[in-house]
Amino acid sequence: MNLSRFQKCTSRSINRTLAVAADVAAQVGGGSRAIIGVMLESNLVGGAQKYEPGKAPVYGQSITDACLSIEQTEPLLETLARARRARG
Repeated sequence: MNLSRFQKCTSRSINRTLAVAADVAAQVGGGSRAIIGVMLESNLVGGAQKYEPGKAPVYGQSITDACLSIEQTEPLLETLARARRARG
């Protein structure tokens, strides 16, 4: 995957988001300086919910785009940080 200097690691598919972010980490860890940042969409609760009048929303879950959960985000950020340290 050839990515630009700033990569938006978001997608309607959370699995795709995780795959793109893993690819970014591999490129950075391999020494690439072409990538200088990433954007992830994360929330307390993964996925997204539809707004329904009269129904209480799930606290911490997006009503727009599907997001990574905090449990998915934490190890992903650790992986990206390790890749950045490896790059030097």
